[in-house]
Amino acid sequence: ITVALVVDTKGVSVNAVGGNITYSPDSVEIIDTSKTDSIINYWVQELQFSNASGTASFSGVILSPGFTGSAGNIITLSFKAKRAGKTNIDIADAQVLANDGSGTNILTDVVPGTLVVKDKQTQKLDINGNGKVDLSDASILIFHWGTGDTKSDLNGDGIVNLKDLSILVAKL
Repeated sequence: ITVALVVDTKGVSVNAVGGNITYSPDSVEIIDTSKTDSIINYWVQELQFSNASGTASFSGVILSPGFTGSAGNIITLSFKAKRAGKTNIDIADAQVLANDGSGTNILTDVVPGTLVVKDKQTQKLDINGNGKVDLSDASILIFHWGTGDTKSDLNGDGIVNLKDLSILVAKL
């Protein structure tokens, strides 16, 4: 699961960013980081993370004239799921500092991310791939009744039948 940390400067030139990322170490762990395409020129604090505590911290600067834009990539984190469920990725103590000679923090809001990790069974039951098991999936399964459609054949016995419908209905 790849998550990009980006900044929207809302038209203001910025020259420094920093913060502390938090995540649930019971649900996910960081397995890789990337500074490729980052707006940061110099890292004051290289990204440091602890999967034991579910934290990561960083700070860096952008040389003058700074960065102005709506999707400035700071860093990209790659997570590995440890279990199914929802987990939040948030940033505390975040700073986005203006290139104004005063270090004015222009940050107005932080939008946390939510990762939804599904177990393999739930992924298989989501026949139409819309992120949930619902009546649309049941409709697709019934449409393929009696065929060998591999997406609708939930138990893998080669035919879409009552057993597959029973498996799906148990999760509705």
